[in-house]
Parts: sequence; C-alpha cells; structure tokens
Amino acid sequence: ASSLSPPVQPAELSSWIFDAPLVAPVMALAVNVALPFYQRAKRRRSIAKQRAARRERFGLASENSAVRGRVKHPDNYYRQWLARWCQQQQGALLHGGVAFESMDFTDLFVLPDVLLQGSTPTEQGGAISFDTALSFAAESSRLLLLIGEDGGGKSALMQSLVLGNKPRLSGFSDKSQIFFLPLTALAAIPTPFPALPDVLLEWSGLQEQLSTSFFHSHLTTHRTLVLLDGLDALHNPEQREAVCRWIADAVGEWQKAFFVLTTSPDSFGEREQAALACHTRIAVLKQFNNQQQHLFFRQWFRALRLRELCREHGDVAECSLTTIERHELEAEVCADALEYSLQKVEPTLMREVAATPLLLG
Repeated sequence: ASSLSPPVQPAELSSWIFDAPLVAPVMALAVNVALPFYQRAKRRRSIAKQRAARRERFGLASENSAVRGRVKHPDNYYRQWLARWCQQQQGALLHGGVAFESMDFTDLFVLPDVLLQGSTPTEQGGAISFDTALSFAAESSRLLLLIGEDGGGKSALMQSLVLGNKPRLSGFSDKSQIFFLPLTALAAIPTPFPALPDVLLEWSGLQEQLSTSFFHSHLTTHRTLVLLDGLDALHNPEQREAVCRWIADAVGEWQKAFFVLTTSPDSFGEREQAALACHTRIAVLKQFNNQQQHLFFRQWFRALRLRELCREHGDVAECSLTTIERHELEAEVCADALEYSLQKVEPTLMREVAATPLLLG
C-alpha cells in the first residue's frame, strides 16, 4: 500500500481543472505552429527521396561501387536504358522538351479505365481500371489487345508500366523483365521477320552491351511482360497483317511471356483479327470521366510548370520548397481556368479533350 501514489488532494485537482481551459489553446497553438514545419520537412525529404530514386532508375550516378556493379548488370542496364527512353518520349510531349533526368513523368497522365470484353473480375461488366484488366487478362489469356483512339494515351499507358506503374501479374517478380517494342521498328524489316529476341536487340541498339541470349533467357525462364506498341502506326494493311502473324507466332513460342498490343479501331479489321490467331482478350480505352479529366488538367499544368523550373535550375530537387509550391499553385489556377473555359465556352472541345487528352499538347 505504501508503494501506491498518494491520492490527489481536492485542492490540487481543482487547480488542474482551473488551468485546463488554458492548456488546450496553448497545445492547439503549438500544433498549428509546428505542423507546417513538420509537413514542409516531410515534403523536402520526399523530394530528395524521389530525386535519388529517379537518378538510380536512370543509372545516372553513384559513387558507390556496389551500386555501380548493379548498374552494370544486364538486367539493370536494360531497365535503366528503357526507362530513359520512355522518359524522353514523355518529355517530348511538352513543347520544348525537358531534360529526361530532371523530372519524373510517371504521374503526368491519369490512367484511364477500360472496358474488358467477355467476363470481368466483377462479372457485372462496365469500366474497370487498366491494372485490373491487365491482371485478369493475364490469368485467362496470352495477349491483351488494347484499343483506343489516336492520341488517347495508349503509348503513355504502356510507358507508365516501364516507368514505375509495376503490373500486378501472377508469377511476376523482381527478376521479371518488361520488354517494350514500338512496332514501327518492323516497318523497315523485310518479311519474314526475325525472332522476337533479335528484334528487341536490334531496336534497342544495345548490341555492344547485351546479346540476343539476354532476351532469350528472360523469355524462356522468367515471367515476362512484352509491350508491343502501335500497330496502328503501320499504315500498310498488308504489313499490319504480317505483323499480327509474327505476334501470334511469338505468343505461341514464348509461353512464359504475356503480351500487350495497342492499336486503334480503324487499324484492326478482319484481316488483322484473322492473322492474330492466339488467345486474346480485348480492352477498349474509355474516355476520361469528369474526375479523371479534372485530375489530368492539374497533372498536365503541373508538369508544364515544373518543366520551367527544370530549365532554370536543372533539377526540381534543387529548388526551394516555396518555389515548388508557388509553381504548383499556379498550375492549379491555370487548370481551373482552362476547365471553366472549356465547360462554359467550348463544351464540344471539352468532350474531345476527354477522348483525346493529347490535344492539350
């Protein structure tokens, strides 16, 4: 009993109760003062972390010998090379371009929903996210055919998978590779086309750093995602038909790989359907809904504003947090003004932008 604390005396209790009304405002004031400093410090750490991750992703720098060793590994070398290529393609969408290593374009575009033909994960039809459609199609087929209008974001969607929007595929691990091939690479190659590993190596131009066996090994031993972008970029119907036959042969040969092929509705007719003789699921890109379009405007203008910072400072991470926040606020104002103008003055153009986001370019 002697070890127990003495009971609180009535006088002490009444004094504490008397001071309580003063404690709450003081605590609230302290929180209001400290919270912005904490949030800004957290934001600075986030920016620095993003910069470090970006530089490692693109293999830009490291004095650490262990990191340099990882960069030289063929798997990492190819990943970083492909990430740089995709980043350059995204940067080219902004007028005047931007240094690919200075900004991260993984969130430049809002991922659209798709309509997956046939059975769906919910069995209720309707729009689902692209990630869900990709994962579901990979379990029930060998190839996902992604159909969308020109400028609707098909290529950006494929490149987002390379730049960080990692697919949730059954059997897909850290050892798995994502291979990307613009089908325009086949335009100058006479038929019969070479095997997939040879075409991937030829297009990459990495003959001095890699060999055909690198692609062959991954396609044979690991779960692999092969992104074939732009069948609609081949304007000759006979060439599209030949490419579809080549894709069907590749799907049959590389059993561990899952393929995604993009095209537009006008470039996938009866000839192409007959030539693409493999187990295929079809997904159709939907137009942005109001919420997605609202977010897209902000992402687009944010990228434009940050591009200006890159031109001035070389890297967004080199700017003060106040400067970044000011540019982001200006981006929101521009996005609100454009959205209001399109809704009130040009509703037809608003619908066109929803269908073809790259009109903003």
